[in-house]
Amino acid sequence: MENKKMKKLLALMLAGTMTMGMGVTAFAADATSGDAEGAGELEGHVERDVLAVTLPTNVDAGTFKYIIDPEGLIAETDNAKYADATFEEGASVFFQSADKTYTKDSKKLKVTNKGTVNADVTVTAQAATSGDVSMAATSGDVSGDAKKLYLGLDVAGKAEKPVKDDASATVTVGVVGNPDNFETTYNSTSGKYLSMSASSSLTLHDTTLNPLSIHVVIAAC
Repeated sequence: MENKKMKKLLALMLAGTMTMGMGVTAFAADATSGDAEGAGELEGHVERDVLAVTLPTNVDAGTFKYIIDPEGLIAETDNAKYADATFEEGASVFFQSADKTYTKDSKKLKVTNKGTVNADVTVTAQAATSGDVSMAATSGDVSGDAKKLYLGLDVAGKAEKPVKDDASATVTVGVVGNPDNFETTYNSTSGKYLSMSASSSLTLHDTTLNPLSIHVVIAAC
């Protein structure tokens, strides 16, 4: 009788052990790590360093056309040859700087940077003279019997450079850009982001674009 009880107890213990073992096996089958995949794409790229410098083109042929009057004949005859015109007093070389107005300085040429980055602008002036007239090295070197002409390149407040017979005058200046001159837009047709001039989509004045202008003047005396 007691032996039967021992067998039943052992059977229950074995059954219980098997149940526990099965429970442990089921727990071990649960995932403790895993992998997942996903795909991404670059939203786009916009070139923000935009170089947009406006240079003077198709300049009027009369801009640098000048009259040389070393003997002061125009003033002496009260501008008889140039009716209703005004000539700057004390000058011997004249540029037509405005309608019927002649001065010792030429018209101004403007260079404007409407881009986002700074730019260097190089201005070069060269004179083609006849054999009868030579270029003076300084403004004070126009006296005497020799026929001399002084032309100076004056750019954005830089030191004036004389235009000589054997060499051109060159001045390089920096023109400041403005990052706000361009804005980022989205083109639904191409599906791309673009960097466009702010003036093409907004009503702005040039002063709002904050351009720095360079004035180029040929000064004569």
